[in-house]
Formats: sequence, C-alpha cells, structure tokens
Amino acid sequence: LGPIDNLFAVWVQHAPVTVRVNVTSSFHVWPCVQTCNARGLWAPAADIAPWPVIDTVNFSVAPVEDVYRKAVESGMQYGPAFRRLKHILHEHWTICMELDPVEDRSASHRMEYILHPASLDACFHPLFYKIENDGSTGRRRSYLPIRFGRITVVQDHAAVASAVMKIDTKNDQWLLVSATLYDAEGGVVARLEKVLLRSVVLSHGDDDTHHLVAE
Repeated sequence: LGPIDNLFAVWVQHAPVTVRVNVTSSFHVWPCVQTCNARGLWAPAADIAPWPVIDTVNFSVAPVEDVYRKAVESGMQYGPAFRRLKHILHEHWTICMELDPVEDRSASHRMEYILHPASLDACFHPLFYKIENDGSTGRRRSYLPIRFGRITVVQDHAAVASAVMKIDTKNDQWLLVSATLYDAEGGVVARLEKVLLRSVVLSHGDDDTHHLVAE
C-alpha cells in the first residue's frame, strides 16, 4: 500500500489451534518496525435475529450529498466505489440507512470478501453528517472507529443493502455503537457490537495536506 518510495504492508496471522488472529503492519523502509494493529479471536457464529422494526415516523432525513460534501470539506476523499449511501433517516440514538449493494468482486483479488469493506465502511458514513466545528479553532471534529468489540458475520459474501446503527453511549470524546447489516430481503448479514469511536479533529496543514489529529 502507498507510494513506491514509502510502501506499507498489512498482513493477517491466524493460529488455528488457539483461534487467535493478529493484524500487523509495517513500513518497507529501514528500520522495518512492525506494529500490531488489532488482536481477536476467530470462532463459529450462531444465527442472529434481526432487530425489531423501527418506527421512523419522527426521524429526520440526512441528505446523502451533504454527508459526502462534509467529508470532502474535512479532507476525506471517498471515490465512487466507497460512496455506498443511498438514503439516511436518523434521530438522536438511531440511524437507519439504505446502501448501494456491492455485487461484483474486484478482478485483482483471488477470493471474494467475506464482508465487503466498502459496505462495512459505509455504515459509519452517516456520522460525517454530524461533523462540527471545534469551537474557536474552527477545526472540524468527528468520530472515527478505533476498536470493534465483536464482528459476527452470518452470511458470507452477501450484498449489504441496508443497515441500522444504534448509539449506546455518547460524550465529547467517545462514541459506543452497535450496528446490524441486512441484505435486500431483510436477512441479517452481519452484526457489529461495542464499536468504539474516538472524537478526532480533522485539521488542515499548511501544505494543504489533510491530517487526522487524535487528542
């Protein structure tokens, strides 16, 4: 990953006996320092029931174009392949969204994704609608995910057509959420539990390079 003079490698290590999984990364420049980005356990998943139907009569619409406009203004560029949002309804603690399913796998990959990263990433895009200016500094602040408590995939290689996110805990520094992803028929594709998001400042450098600054 990255430019040729600053290549960045990411790999996954799976130990079948202990069912432990490590996600590790390093720069391909000297010194080659390895960083463990995530640890977890790999285990069979039981069936998950859909969440009860949510009454959205009193929900508000968040225009999709405004979501991605705020993202671009804050330095986060998403290409067409990752702009999967089609419609968003939200209130203080719940976000309902329709997604453009990712049907085709890339010819550059030998295997299909178990859960397509574009669909997973798009579940968090509605939070960009709540990007706010950070007081007197004028910097924009938003929440970005830093830890997943559990990811349960019920349908391998399924196309995600909608999702519901529930905000469990919220303050100025942290956001704790859960989400359920559905296929076009309303079947559960995956569930995300205890996803921790940290409040970050989306700041602009003097060279017009965009940075994420975690306080």
